[in-house]
Amino acid sequence: MNEIGIAVQNSAIDDGPETAVFDPSSETKALADRLRTFDDANYAFSPSPELKDNVITFGVYWAAKHCLRMMALNYLGLPADIPRKKRLHMIIGKVVETIQKRMRKGTLTSIEEGYELVNTALAVLEPEEQIFAMQRITELLRRSLELDAQAEKQQTGTKRQKRFAPQFYATISVKTVRGEETFRLPAKPDQMDMLGFDEESGLAPDKIVILDDKSGGRSQQKTEEHLRWFGLVVSLWAQRKVKEGEWKLKPHQQGKRQRGYHLSRKRQRPPVPPIEYLIRLMGKRRQPDGTLVDAPQPAPVKYDTRLEESRLNDVRHVIKQVVSAFEDNHFPPTVNADCRSCDYKGSCPAYAAWAQLNPELSGPRRQPRRARSGRIRRQWQERQPQSDEVVA
Repeated sequence: MNEIGIAVQNSAIDDGPETAVFDPSSETKALADRLRTFDDANYAFSPSPELKDNVITFGVYWAAKHCLRMMALNYLGLPADIPRKKRLHMIIGKVVETIQKRMRKGTLTSIEEGYELVNTALAVLEPEEQIFAMQRITELLRRSLELDAQAEKQQTGTKRQKRFAPQFYATISVKTVRGEETFRLPAKPDQMDMLGFDEESGLAPDKIVILDDKSGGRSQQKTEEHLRWFGLVVSLWAQRKVKEGEWKLKPHQQGKRQRGYHLSRKRQRPPVPPIEYLIRLMGKRRQPDGTLVDAPQPAPVKYDTRLEESRLNDVRHVIKQVVSAFEDNHFPPTVNADCRSCDYKGSCPAYAAWAQLNPELSGPRRQPRRARSGRIRRQWQERQPQSDEVVA
C-alpha cells in the first residue's frame, strides 16, 4: 500500500502526524489502543491509557477545549461515526494534500502522474463515488496550480525561501499534577515562505508567511483557530532561533520587543520577524442565483504578538486538563449544541439524554452567521413603518 493509501485509511480516525512509511510497531500500538473499551458510566477506559511523549497536537488541544471524551476517543483512534459523505470529502482532501506536497517538491511534474496514486486511494469507494472524487480532485488540483501561478507572479523578484509541509516544534513548560514538565507543540502548515531570508549570512527574514490550503469554499472557526496555532508555534520557534544566535536581526528589527502592556520587562520576549497567516480556499461558493464561482481569497491576517501570552496561558490550562484526565483515567463529556458536529455523538449517552431534553437544539445546525444576520435585517426592515405611515 502506498503513502496515500495508508493516509486515507487513517484519515477517518487519526488526527495525529501523517505517517509516510508503514511502521509495523506503530501500527500494532495503534491497534492496541483501538482495542480499549470506554465505560460511559464512569467515563474511564479499560485498560487505562497514557499520554505519549508529552506531545500536544492541535487536534488534542482543540478537542480537549470542547470535550475530554471526544479528545480521548480521537487520541486513541477509536472508530468514529463519520457520515459517508463527510468521509468521502476527507479522503478527497487527503489525496489532494499528498499530491500537492509531491508536486511542490518536484517528485510529480503533472496531475496525470498522480492518477496512479489516486486510483489506489479511491479503491475503497463505490463506483459513483470514485467518479465524483476523481472529478473533484482534478478541479481542486487545477485550482491549486492557478493560485500558485498567481502567487508566483505577485512575488516575482522577491527573495524568499519556501518550505513545503515543514514540521515545527515549540516547547513550553507547564506545572501539572505530576510537577513541572516540558511539552512539545507541533505544527505542520502546508507551506511557509520566509521573505528576504538569507541563509548564508544568517540574517533573519523580513516576514514569515504561513499558508494553509482548504478544499472548501468558506473558512470555518476551526480553520482560523488552527492558523492561530501555527502562528503561535512559529513565533516561539523564531524566538528560539534569535535567542540561540542562529538568526541575526537586521538593523530595522533590533530593539523592537513584542508589544504588550500586560507583560513585565523580564517576561517580554525577543523580537521576531512579522508573521502572517493566510487561508487559501480552493473550492467554489454558490451565488444567490445558484451558480458556482471560485471562492474569493481571504486577506492575510497578521499574528498579534500582544495576544501571545494569553494564548500561551490558554494552552497551558488545556494541557493541565489533559494531563489530569489521563492521570485520573476520567474523561467526562461536555454536552452542548456544538455536539451536533461531533463524530462520536452516536455512541455518547450524555448527548442522547441532552438531545431528548433539547429537541429544538439537537437538530441541524443553523445557517451561517452572515446569512442569519442578513435574514434578520430584512425582517427588521419589513417591520419598520413606511414614509406615509403615522408613528404614534
